[in-house]
Order: sequence, then C-alpha cells, then structure tokens
Amino acid sequence: GAPPLVFHRDSPYFMFDPPDVLTVWIALDDMHPTLGPLEYVRGSHHWGDGRVGSSSSFFQSENKKLLYSAAKLEGIEEKDLEIVSLGGLKAGGVSIHHGRTWHGSGKNKSKDLPRRGLGLHFVPAE
Repeated sequence: GAPPLVFHRDSPYFMFDPPDVLTVWIALDDMHPTLGPLEYVRGSHHWGDGRVGSSSSFFQSENKKLLYSAAKLEGIEEKDLEIVSLGGLKAGGVSIHHGRTWHGSGKNKSKDLPRRGLGLHFVPAE
C-alpha cells in the first residue's frame, strides 16, 4: 500500500523559463483500480495559476483539497470536475499531460502490489 498523491500541477514546481512542461508517465505495473492509479482533471490545464501547493505536502490523506480550492477559484464546483483515471492502463502504457494539468492519485489499497511509474519531463527551448 501507499498513501494518496495530492492533486497538483507539475509546472509550478520547476523553475524553468519558459515555464511550460510536458510530462510523459510510463506505467511500470498494471494500473489495477485498487492501486489508486493516476487521475487527471480534464481541461484543468486551461485554468489560471491559482493554487500551487508545496512538494512537502504530496502525500496527504485529503488529496483533493488543493484541487477543490483551485477549482473554486475558477468558478467550478466539485461535482462538475471531470476526473479521468488511468485505471486499466497496462505496464508499459504511456500517458502524456501538460504541466498545468491537475493530477494525483488515490491510496494504494493493495497489501502487496506496487504502484510504480516513471515520469519524464520535457521543457521547450527558448
């Protein structure tokens, strides 16, 4: 098992210029729903800067608190968020997201199965 990963954006955590980041996430294990697979909030890469959070708070039980706060700043209610899960993605499968996309994961409820992935970040040249 593992704790949930707080919903966040990648771009604010990097000090790149320009600040655009593209993340490629490669599943190293089959993403069974009990593992708490990665989830994305559709369209959130269009939101304003709003909340950024801190890397020291990545693993907390209230993993969507920061997301809900950012959505509220955008005038979006929790019930209207469209969350897309990578549940069912097989090992070796790939997901690509913009660095401003809100994403996180639920708790890994498995007693003996890992939830592993490899993240690669690409930054454009000036």
